Amino acid sequence: MQTHQGQVPLALPERPAAVARASFPLIASLAPLLASAAIWVLTQSPFAVIFAVLSPVIAVAALLDSRWQARRRHTKDAAARVAALARLRSEIAVRHRAELRERQRSHPCAQSILAAAATDPERWRILPGRRTMISLGAGAAESTLALAGTASDEADLAICEAAAHLSDAPVVADAAAGVAIVGDLVLARALARGYLVQLVHRLPPTSTTLGTMPEIGWEWARALPYPGTAITGHGSTAGVLEDTVLLKVLEVTGRAHRQMLVGGPPFAAGTLVERTADRPRTVVTIALASRLEDIPVDCRTVIRIEGAGAAEIVTQPEPGPASTLRPELISAAQLTSYSRTIAAHARSAGLHPGDRQLPATVALAELLRESRAPEGPRRRTLSGPIGIGGTGIVEVDLVADGPHAVVGGTTGSGKSELLVTWVAGLAARYSPEEVTFLLVDFKGGAAFASLTALAHCVGVLTDLDQVQAQRAIESLRAELRHRERILASAAARDIADEAIAGALPRLVIVVDEFAAMIDAFPDLHALFVDIAARGRSLGVHLILCTQRPAGVVRDSLLANCNLRMSLRVNNKADSAAVVGSELAALLPAMPPGRCVVGTDGEGQCVVQIAHTGEDALRAIAVTASAGAGHEVRRPWLDPLPDRIPLASLIRPGQRSIRGSDHNASFVLGVQDLPAEQRQDLARYLPHTQGHLLAVGGHGAGKSTLAATLARQSHSSGRVACLAGESERAWDELMLIAAQVRSGITSEPGLLLVVDDIDALYDRFDLEHRQEVIDTLVVIVREGPSRGVHVAATAQRIAGPLSALAGMFGATLLLRLPNRQEYALAGGAPAGFQPDLPPGGGTWMGHRVQLALAWPEVPADPRPTGATAPAVVFQDGCCYLVVTRNPAARARSISKALTGRGRVIDLTEPGIGGTTGSCYGQLEVTGIDDEAGASVVIADADCWQSNYAVLQTLRPRSVLIFDGCSLQEVRTIAQRRELPPPLSPVLDRVWLLAPGGQFSRGTLP
Repeated sequence: MQTHQGQVPLALPERPAAVARASFPLIASLAPLLASAAIWVLTQSPFAVIFAVLSPVIAVAALLDSRWQARRRHTKDAAARVAALARLRSEIAVRHRAELRERQRSHPCAQSILAAAATDPERWRILPGRRTMISLGAGAAESTLALAGTASDEADLAICEAAAHLSDAPVVADAAAGVAIVGDLVLARALARGYLVQLVHRLPPTSTTLGTMPEIGWEWARALPYPGTAITGHGSTAGVLEDTVLLKVLEVTGRAHRQMLVGGPPFAAGTLVERTADRPRTVVTIALASRLEDIPVDCRTVIRIEGAGAAEIVTQPEPGPASTLRPELISAAQLTSYSRTIAAHARSAGLHPGDRQLPATVALAELLRESRAPEGPRRRTLSGPIGIGGTGIVEVDLVADGPHAVVGGTTGSGKSELLVTWVAGLAARYSPEEVTFLLVDFKGGAAFASLTALAHCVGVLTDLDQVQAQRAIESLRAELRHRERILASAAARDIADEAIAGALPRLVIVVDEFAAMIDAFPDLHALFVDIAARGRSLGVHLILCTQRPAGVVRDSLLANCNLRMSLRVNNKADSAAVVGSELAALLPAMPPGRCVVGTDGEGQCVVQIAHTGEDALRAIAVTASAGAGHEVRRPWLDPLPDRIPLASLIRPGQRSIRGSDHNASFVLGVQDLPAEQRQDLARYLPHTQGHLLAVGGHGAGKSTLAATLARQSHSSGRVACLAGESERAWDELMLIAAQVRSGITSEPGLLLVVDDIDALYDRFDLEHRQEVIDTLVVIVREGPSRGVHVAATAQRIAGPLSALAGMFGATLLLRLPNRQEYALAGGAPAGFQPDLPPGGGTWMGHRVQLALAWPEVPADPRPTGATAPAVVFQDGCCYLVVTRNPAARARSISKALTGRGRVIDLTEPGIGGTTGSCYGQLEVTGIDDEAGASVVIADADCWQSNYAVLQTLRPRSVLIFDGCSLQEVRTIAQRRELPPPLSPVLDRVWLLAPGGQFSRGTLP
């Protein structure tokens, strides 16, 4: 069963089931009897007899109710089926009308063809295999609609029969099998004219030939745009191309045959034919006869015309339901204007037999061998061959005919081939010093891939993103400024001036799928309008190619595009938008490459565009490369690479780059400057730009920046890296801060590199964090006057670090996870780029790619941690140890002393009494006079409980804090200064000598 796509298949509704005869309800009748018997046995009441009487009543009622319900359901189902049949008939009618419209569109009648003669978009565009199919008339035809289900009565059979056939539908036959019309000659001629109109509508003039025809009644056919073999009044057959269809009309009177008409259109009708013995293989014959016996044997479809409104199909190649037809009769007067109309269309499209016949294919290599460069100064021309026209080789000159061009054409018409041929033809004639090409392909780049081998090609842009589109705008505007400067410096009026001969090549910007580019990036339209307005004098030319120029190429741009070219388009509006006429809408689908060429709607001609093979392109590329004098200047630079070795940016043996006044400058990488058409070193000059802050997400390249800066150290200490372990970072920071506070100037200067400053900040406890911030503020604020600058990297600037970030003069924005964080870091939201490679970012408003410090920065020879000497217990000295595990620490120290001193654990029971407290009982006056070292150990609580002992020993003892909090340290030591931070992964302690400062140490 066939249905149109998206339609629900139709099916016959099922018949309602027959009314079943209800059976007697035996159980329902016996139930009351049994119930009454049980009641009488139990109660001996006569009222039980009442239930026995109910038994027959219930049985009869149940039987009647069952039959009534069955009839009611049957009536309802029958009504539903009647409604369903009505809906089915209505749907069949709707689908038949749609199918009829589709058949009439595929096989239009002669009257509809004549009515649309001036504006017919389907003329000569029938697909191969269907070009000789004609409608014999209107009659019954089999429908593609079929119904599911089984017919159960005559009504169902009638619906199935109605669904399977169409009435008043086009009855189609293949004219290539021959068509004969039998009957009155006047009526037969009128019917044959309709058949001929259908064939003329389907078959174009490039592959159809007309034969001889009768002198009476067929005069209008002499104006048809078909070459003739021996047509009266048409002259010689010289110059007729290889035929594909021969169309004949014969009038047969008795046994005498008079040839009437022969012809067929230029597209392959049914099957492309080859000439055999000077005769085409496909012959379409329309024969007219008054008797069946006179019909030629090669006519397999025979129609007997019985009157103006009735005809009968006598025989046909394939059996069908149609036996009677309603013929369509056409008068000769109706065809006079029709033949002139299509002849005019054929002539305007370059298809008239009086014009030179265009070949189906032509190679660019042949055109280059046969064509010659135009005479005159080469700087005033930019002419190249593109194909073959009615008068020979066709060349277009972007200077004389342009300066800009618009190319239209539907998919598959040959737009990309036209652009490739055009560019290749110019490259073969002009050197790279005379013309260069910038190619823009919004179809992925495949169309122009073969042209990249040309030395003239300065870039191929494919599917730009928003950032690359902005880069294109800046680069092309910079190119216009560059050309203006060249002209101004030479006092030249335009690029053709001899004063700048050889200094500036013409630039041709070729855009495939211009509409797609403008839809994605509307801002580019203003740039192209600017180029179109100033391009003539500056030597910049545009070739804009799109499927539908109407509404895409605006008037402000189209006004400067004098050269118009259009391959086949689907409607006349698109054709008129490009070439100013309907010619491009009349071009045939086959062969591809037919193109209408004109200058602003004038001087139009039809051209077969040449094909450029790979061999021809390679030959052109080799010749151009051999003749190129120097490297072609590129207005468009490739995007920055993802990986740039630092060694490639600094000369061998050079550890850093110095600026003026002996102020160092550091190379960060390479920055992209499309507005200046160059890519230059991205430098960081601390004395000029101040402190540097680089913000980026994970893996964005922050550590790469730190390594790159460290690699450029001028001398020992020139670059100090603050990263990694917190103890060392603290000591480095405090040392530099002390130098700044003391007024010591660092010569020749110091760059403090703080990698992941936010992560480093988080490694400290709260009090040390505040000290770190305060110290960095001092260095950032006062450091530049002492020759000290800071370069810090961070993943996110928040909290206390926000105030510090405002003191940095230069900001490098690396890749960040989202637009919000990018804006919070100080970047413009429009400049956010989520897909930057590692090391990619924004520096001084420009895209930058950081350099990689290859080979890697050598490891720092200093230890990974800060200095923390082991504690040496000296004889005659007293040591007070505050620890959270006194017993374990007492054992380890006793083992280290090896009997050279005394270790007292204040927390050990019995030392100070039964409670373990030594308050008032421990003799401490001479404890440090004993031989060896005296070590007193307790936890913080015990020391506070033995406050008198602590007060006695503290002034002459070394305090050791093992695993204590800052609060405990300050309580025991009675000092407010902040001790240095201790690494949580190392066995560090704080040491405080009498009258000294806090330091780090390591206990045994």
